[in-house]
Amino acid sequence: MLMATVKVKFRPSKVEGKKGVIYYQIIHRRKTVHISTKYRIYSQDWDEETLAIFPHSRAFSALQHRVDAEFDGKCIKEFYHI
Repeated sequence: MLMATVKVKFRPSKVEGKKGVIYYQIIHRRKTVHISTKYRIYSQDWDEETLAIFPHSRAFSALQHRVDAEFDGKCIKEFYHI
């Protein structure tokens, strides 16, 4: 059985002071797919080392749970269209 690698990542806005987007990166059989979410946060709320929202940020509590829940539904469906 082949496995896929899935990471939650952050793409900062190109405009200074605007929110960036959280997206999923899925790698399967050396193919990479990026799936955007509707969630947007500021760069200072994202921890690049842990690939997660900083726990002390205002965005953390509700948003982290929504991102995790969305992954189960959205990513699995879109993954099979690779």
